Amino acid sequence: MSRRAVRVLRLGAVPYAEALRMQERCVAAARAARVPAAGRGGAEALPAESVVLSEPAQPVYTWGLRGAPGAAAAAALRARGAALVAARRGGHITFHGPGQLLAFPVLDLRRRRLPLRAYVAGLEALVLRLCRRLGLGAARALPPPFTGNRGAQRGVHCGNHITSHGLALNCCTDLSWFEHIVPCGLEGKGVTSLSQELGQHVAVSHVLEPFLDSFQEVFDCTLPAEDMDENNRTLESWHQSLQAVLNALNQTLHGAIPCPGEAPAGVAGATRGGHTGRNANAYMYILFVMTLFAATVGSLILGYTRSRKVDKRSDPYHVYIKNRVSMI
Repeated sequence: MSRRAVRVLRLGAVPYAEALRMQERCVAAARAARVPAAGRGGAEALPAESVVLSEPAQPVYTWGLRGAPGAAAAAALRARGAALVAARRGGHITFHGPGQLLAFPVLDLRRRRLPLRAYVAGLEALVLRLCRRLGLGAARALPPPFTGNRGAQRGVHCGNHITSHGLALNCCTDLSWFEHIVPCGLEGKGVTSLSQELGQHVAVSHVLEPFLDSFQEVFDCTLPAEDMDENNRTLESWHQSLQAVLNALNQTLHGAIPCPGEAPAGVAGATRGGHTGRNANAYMYILFVMTLFAATVGSLILGYTRSRKVDKRSDPYHVYIKNRVSMI
C-alpha cells in the first residue's frame, strides 16, 4: 500500500492568528477532498492532508476548552505585552512565542483508520523520536502524575475525524513567559526547552528537518513541501527587481547614469543641484505609462463589448456614441 502524502506548509515566523488561518484552510481542503474525485471534475491536485509549521512572531497566551484566565489575570497578561487567544482545542492555558515550533497536523483519521487515542500517542512518539535525534535520549512521555520539566505542549482538536492544532515545541523560547501562568494546568511543574537541555542555542530552523523525519516515520507518510518562506523570498526578490528597474528609469530621465570615465552618480549629483527637484518627473512619466496601459485595456474591453451581438438600444457603449454624434 502506498504511503499517504502530507503537504508541508512552512510559514516561518508569523503571527499566531495567521497560522490559525492557514490551518483552517487546510481543514477545509481536507473536508473537500472527501468528495469523490468524479464530483470534483478530476483527481485532487494537492494532498488532502497537511502539516502547518510556524514560529509565533509575537508572544501570545492561548487556552482550550478549560483554563481560561479571569478578567484580572487576563489584564495582567496583556499588560506584559502578550495577546490572548481562545483556541478550539483541548487543554488549559499555555504560551506561544518566538523560539517555539508550532506544528498543526491536519490529518484525516477516518481515511487512516486511526483512533483519536492512537493519534495522540503518535504525537508523543513524534516528540520522543525528535528528542533522540537531537541527542536527548533520556526524554520520556510520563503518565500522570507528571514529573520533571516539560519541553513540549500538546493540544488537539478533532472534528468530523479531521485533526487540527497539535504540538508546541520549545526550541529557544524565553521561558520567563511561562512564569505568569500555570502551563497546561499542571501545578508545580517546570518548563524547559531544547536549548536549555542541550546546553546550546537551538533555533527553530535547526529542528525542522529532524521534526519532519520523525513525523514521516510515525505517521507513515511522504512529505511534499510547499515552503511559504521561499515563496515570500521570491516575492521579495521580484519587488526588489521592480524597484531596481524604477530606479534605473528615474536615473535615465534625470541623465544621472555616468558614462565611462565620468564621476559616479552620487558625486555628480553633488555638483548638479538642478536635478534635486526633478524626481516628480519620473513618477509622472510612470503614471502616464500606466494610464496609457489602462486606456489600452479599456479599449480592448469596449471593442469586445461592441463585437458581441447585443441589443444596441441597451448597449451602454452604443448609447454613448450615439449621444456624442447627435451633439456634434
